[in-house]
Amino acid sequence: MSTGPLSSQHFAAMTAAMAADRVRLLYAGLPLAILSHFLIAAALIPVLAGHTTDHRAWLWGGLLMAALCYRALISLQERRTPLDEANSHIWLYRFRFGAMATGCVWGLASLLLFPDGDIEKQLLLCFALTGLMAGAMASLSVDDLSLYGFTVPMLVPLFYQLGTADNGVALSTLAAVLAFLAFMAVSARRFSVSEHNNIRLRHEMQWRESELRRYEFIANTVSDLMGVISHDRRYEAVNDSWCRMMGKARESVVGERVESVWQAPLEVTEALTRCFSAGTQESLQTTIDFPSIGGRECFIACYPYRQQSGEVTHVVIVTRDITDLARSRRELEEARDVAERASRAKSEFLASMSHELRTPLNAILGFSQLFVMDETLSEDTRNCAGEIERAGHHLLALVNDLIDLARIESGNMDLTLEPVEVKSVIDHSLALIAPIAKKQQIRLLSAFAGVEAVRIHVDAVRLNQTLINLLSNAVKYNMPSGTVTLAARVEHGRIRISVTDTGKGIDAAAQSRIFNAFDRLGAERGTVEGTGIGLVITRRIVEAMGGSIGFSSTVGRGSTFWVEFPVCADRDVAMIDALATTELPATEATLLYIEDNEVNRWVMRRLVASRTSLHLLEAASAEEGIALARNALPDLILMDINLPGMDGYQALSVLKNMPETRDIPVVAASANAMKGDGDKGLAAGFDAYITKPVDARKLLAVVAQTICR
Repeated sequence: MSTGPLSSQHFAAMTAAMAADRVRLLYAGLPLAILSHFLIAAALIPVLAGHTTDHRAWLWGGLLMAALCYRALISLQERRTPLDEANSHIWLYRFRFGAMATGCVWGLASLLLFPDGDIEKQLLLCFALTGLMAGAMASLSVDDLSLYGFTVPMLVPLFYQLGTADNGVALSTLAAVLAFLAFMAVSARRFSVSEHNNIRLRHEMQWRESELRRYEFIANTVSDLMGVISHDRRYEAVNDSWCRMMGKARESVVGERVESVWQAPLEVTEALTRCFSAGTQESLQTTIDFPSIGGRECFIACYPYRQQSGEVTHVVIVTRDITDLARSRRELEEARDVAERASRAKSEFLASMSHELRTPLNAILGFSQLFVMDETLSEDTRNCAGEIERAGHHLLALVNDLIDLARIESGNMDLTLEPVEVKSVIDHSLALIAPIAKKQQIRLLSAFAGVEAVRIHVDAVRLNQTLINLLSNAVKYNMPSGTVTLAARVEHGRIRISVTDTGKGIDAAAQSRIFNAFDRLGAERGTVEGTGIGLVITRRIVEAMGGSIGFSSTVGRGSTFWVEFPVCADRDVAMIDALATTELPATEATLLYIEDNEVNRWVMRRLVASRTSLHLLEAASAEEGIALARNALPDLILMDINLPGMDGYQALSVLKNMPETRDIPVVAASANAMKGDGDKGLAAGFDAYITKPVDARKLLAVVAQTICR
């Protein structure tokens, strides 16, 4: 089975290795070549010296010795300095230079030592140079430049001398040498190609052996069971994991048929058959009884191996033990079901608690708002009512904190983002915290000049909750008779609201834990009460509203906590101003209020009583309200959701399906304030959705907007 084609990286590496091998072959034959050159020169010089002057012979001999010494020197260096792929080209250049220099020196022999008129000695010189040529073609054939760099300079002068000689023997000798040269050139080319192929095949063999060893290592390292099965259902290879799990030696398995090795389940046999016949990858999950560990739940995959002809000749079967994974998955699913049931129970509890707490708060806040708006009452009474209203809102915020913590933990925090006046929220927060600060003898300071008209796109209740938490922390953890400063400034389109105290500060080592849940940084050992979750909730709320929060603190001097939000664009300010200035219609309008709680109806009765343009109709159930709506045809219906008997959604469906009431706007007023309740109400067909406790001013604005459409 093939290991696949060479990658470009492997091909480049193998090419470099082959080039280095060719250079090694050149240097391997160099010592013998040097010796043969020396011996031939030693035999020729005495014979040919008589036909020329001594100084020419010695000059030529000196040049040859210089060339041979250079080649001997690089041969010794190559033996001492290992040749590798990185430096093989340098050694090749050195070798080529030596070969060319030696060839040029031998070419000079034909010019300086040629025996004119002595046929025998001419033949001797031809024989010597032809022998050198034959040896070069054998030893230098792996590198064409070395071969031709040596033979061409050596033979051209000889051919010149023979061609210009004044006798027929020289010409015959030249013809014979040329014929021999042609024969040797063809033989050298064949030898060169053969040698190149041998080097390439040797390296390909080495690479494939290396790849096979690597694949074998990988196959034996993985924990999955792997087996290769031939078309006649015999094992050709198995990995170590297969042998270990099956309790069999590899030698006893390879070559044996599958059914004789182990009793494979029917579905495995069928998958193997489909893989061979259709050539498709098959996978299945089944239980296998292993001799070593017993029954295990396994995932089995069959991969077909195709020849170039497309025939499936082998199938690789990979078996993975997923018993622990399957058990973990079942446990995870069970845990998820338990968590989902707990989450549903938690959501139901929060929804119920929210509804039950908001309903009585609706009466508290409703009556306090009525007293504040009643100009016939004394100023002192109205101020007291205002304090009740603010305290009621604070109590509502505390109730929301309990719900918020659960929502934050589950990632379901509900926010109502709208343009909010920063100054009104700051004033409200300072008013709520002032009694606490006074009791602790902490002086409250403020510095927010220039932000009176600034609005930010936030949830007003959440922003108020954030500031109250920061202010209460600054009061609680302050020094006796200390100060708390609330400041605000606008810069680069963002407003920063900061709360600074004169407490003992936060140690640098503890500052990284300031936003950790239930970590009070050692304050739990003191007298100040707390849970350690306030700042966690604050940060989540601020970031959910698109803001940021941070702090700075110096031990012995106090701390500053700040929140930052982008300032509203002008169009957002215009929208909130338009809502605030919406007036009730000048003509009379009829409002039908469907509410089963008598206290809530009483609050609405008192609220509408001060508006001469509004006429109020009341119903204690959905059925009564539907009948009243059909007869009276009010201009607006305000309806609770959680009504006895038919609920608000069912009543809305009935009203929208009756021709006489389908066009009457219906507004929901409900204590259901969980995430998604408002969207659900609007999707059902309510024209607006107001949560209890109802803010009187907001209610009147919604009523006015709905009637004036």
